[in-house]
Amino acid sequence: MKRKVGYTWRLREVMARHQIFTDPELVPLLRERGIDLSASQVHHLVSGTSERLSLQVMAALCDVLSCTPADLVATTAENADVRKTATGDLPAPGPGDARPVVDALGCHDVIATRLASEAGEDRSRYADDHVRSPAGWAPGGTGDS
Repeated sequence: MKRKVGYTWRLREVMARHQIFTDPELVPLLRERGIDLSASQVHHLVSGTSERLSLQVMAALCDVLSCTPADLVATTAENADVRKTATGDLPAPGPGDARPVVDALGCHDVIATRLASEAGEDRSRYADDHVRSPAGWAPGGTGDS
Protein backbone atom coordinates (compact mmCIF):
# COMPACT_ATOMS: atom_id res chain seq x y z
CA MET A 1 0.00 0.00 0.00
CA LYS A 2 1.37 3.40 -0.97
CA ARG A 3 1.43 6.24 1.54
CA LYS A 4 1.16 9.92 0.75
CA VAL A 5 3.35 12.02 3.01
CA GLY A 6 3.36 15.76 3.51
CA TYR A 7 4.36 18.45 5.91
CA THR A 8 3.31 21.82 7.27
CA TRP A 9 6.00 24.43 7.80
CA ARG A 10 5.17 26.26 11.03
CA LEU A 11 8.05 28.74 11.30
CA ARG A 12 5.77 31.79 11.29
CA GLU A 13 3.66 30.36 14.14
CA VAL A 14 6.74 29.60 16.24
CA MET A 15 8.15 33.07 15.49
CA ALA A 16 4.90 34.68 16.67
CA ARG A 17 5.06 32.78 19.97
CA HIS A 18 8.45 34.44 20.51
CA GLN A 19 7.15 37.91 19.58
CA ILE A 20 8.93 37.93 16.20
CA PHE A 21 6.36 39.13 13.69
CA THR A 22 8.33 40.18 10.59
CA ASP A 23 10.88 38.42 8.41
CA PRO A 24 13.59 41.11 8.75
CA GLU A 25 13.65 40.63 12.54
CA LEU A 26 15.00 37.14 11.96
CA VAL A 27 17.96 38.21 9.75
CA PRO A 28 20.26 39.57 12.51
CA LEU A 29 19.32 36.73 14.88
CA LEU A 30 20.43 34.19 12.28
CA ARG A 31 23.53 36.23 11.43
CA GLU A 32 24.60 36.08 15.11
CA ARG A 33 24.66 32.29 14.68
CA GLY A 34 26.75 32.32 11.49
CA ILE A 35 23.84 32.07 9.05
CA ASP A 36 24.11 34.89 6.51
CA LEU A 37 20.85 35.00 4.55
CA SER A 38 19.43 37.89 2.55
CA ALA A 39 16.06 39.41 3.42
CA SER A 40 14.61 37.67 0.35
CA GLN A 41 15.99 34.28 1.42
CA VAL A 42 14.57 34.73 4.92
CA HIS A 43 11.21 35.71 3.43
CA HIS A 44 11.14 32.47 1.39
CA LEU A 45 12.21 30.53 4.47
CA VAL A 46 9.45 32.03 6.63
CA SER A 47 6.70 31.83 4.00
CA GLY A 48 7.44 28.16 3.34
CA THR A 49 8.26 28.65 -0.35
CA SER A 50 11.88 27.67 0.12
CA GLU A 51 12.64 24.36 -1.60
CA ARG A 52 15.57 23.36 0.61
CA LEU A 53 16.73 23.90 4.14
CA SER A 54 20.18 23.04 5.44
CA LEU A 55 20.55 21.44 8.83
CA GLN A 56 22.74 24.40 9.85
CA VAL A 57 19.83 26.79 9.18
CA MET A 58 17.44 24.45 11.00
CA ALA A 59 19.78 24.31 14.00
CA ALA A 60 20.09 28.11 14.03
CA LEU A 61 16.31 28.55 13.84
CA CYS A 62 15.87 26.11 16.72
CA ASP A 63 18.43 28.04 18.77
CA VAL A 64 16.87 31.43 17.99
CA LEU A 65 13.37 30.20 18.80
CA SER A 66 14.25 27.77 21.61
CA CYS A 67 12.42 24.95 19.86
CA THR A 68 13.01 21.61 18.18
CA PRO A 69 12.71 20.68 14.49
CA ALA A 70 9.43 18.93 15.36
CA ASP A 71 8.05 22.31 16.48
CA LEU A 72 8.86 23.77 13.06
CA VAL A 73 7.67 20.89 10.87
CA ALA A 74 4.40 18.99 11.34
CA THR A 75 4.31 15.85 9.24
CA THR A 76 1.30 14.00 7.84
CA ALA A 77 0.87 10.58 6.24
CA GLU A 78 -2.19 8.92 4.76
CA ASN A 79 -2.98 5.93 2.61
CA ALA A 80 -2.82 6.78 -1.07
CA ASP A 81 -5.51 4.27 -2.10
CA VAL A 82 -8.26 6.81 -1.31
CA ARG A 83 -8.80 9.51 -3.88
CA LYS A 84 -10.17 12.92 -3.06
CA THR A 85 -13.26 14.08 -4.96
CA ALA A 86 -15.44 17.15 -4.87
CA THR A 87 -18.07 15.23 -2.92
CA GLY A 88 -15.76 13.48 -0.47
CA ASP A 89 -13.47 10.48 -0.26
CA LEU A 90 -14.22 7.53 -2.48
CA PRO A 91 -12.31 4.29 -2.56
CA ALA A 92 -10.02 4.05 -5.55
CA PRO A 93 -11.33 1.80 -8.33
CA GLY A 94 -10.30 -1.77 -7.75
CA PRO A 95 -8.83 -4.11 -10.32
CA GLY A 96 -11.40 -4.95 -12.96
CA ASP A 97 -13.61 -1.93 -12.28
CA ALA A 98 -14.02 -0.45 -15.76
CA ARG A 99 -17.13 1.61 -15.02
CA PRO A 100 -15.23 4.82 -14.12
CA VAL A 101 -13.33 4.54 -17.42
CA VAL A 102 -16.51 3.94 -19.39
CA ASP A 103 -18.24 6.86 -17.69
CA ALA A 104 -15.30 9.21 -18.11
CA LEU A 105 -14.84 8.42 -21.78
CA GLY A 106 -18.54 8.36 -22.67
CA CYS A 107 -17.74 5.20 -24.61
CA HIS A 108 -19.58 3.79 -27.56
CA ASP A 109 -21.58 0.65 -26.72
CA VAL A 110 -19.10 -1.64 -28.48
CA ILE A 111 -16.13 -0.12 -26.67
CA ALA A 112 -17.95 -0.23 -23.33
CA THR A 113 -18.76 -3.90 -23.90
CA ARG A 114 -15.14 -4.68 -24.78
CA LEU A 115 -13.83 -2.79 -21.72
CA ALA A 116 -16.28 -4.62 -19.48
CA SER A 117 -15.28 -7.94 -20.98
CA GLU A 118 -11.58 -7.22 -20.54
CA ALA A 119 -12.24 -6.26 -16.94
CA GLY A 120 -14.11 -9.52 -16.40
CA GLU A 121 -17.42 -7.78 -15.75
CA ASP A 122 -20.93 -8.63 -16.82
CA ARG A 123 -22.22 -6.11 -19.41
CA SER A 124 -25.60 -5.93 -17.63
CA ARG A 125 -23.90 -3.68 -15.07
CA TYR A 126 -24.01 -0.87 -17.62
CA ALA A 127 -27.69 0.06 -17.58
CA ASP A 128 -27.41 3.47 -19.26
CA ASP A 129 -25.75 2.39 -22.51
CA HIS A 130 -25.21 4.96 -25.19
CA VAL A 131 -24.26 4.41 -28.78
CA ARG A 132 -23.04 6.75 -31.50
CA SER A 133 -25.55 7.90 -34.09
CA PRO A 134 -25.25 10.45 -36.90
CA ALA A 135 -27.07 13.02 -34.75
CA GLY A 136 -24.95 12.37 -31.66
CA TRP A 137 -25.43 10.16 -28.64
CA ALA A 138 -28.69 8.26 -28.33
CA PRO A 139 -29.76 6.31 -25.23
CA GLY A 140 -30.82 2.70 -25.26
CA GLY A 141 -28.56 1.34 -27.96
CA THR A 142 -30.89 2.18 -30.90
CA GLY A 143 -28.37 4.31 -32.75
CA ASP A 144 -31.18 6.68 -33.78
CA SER A 145 -31.81 10.20 -32.51
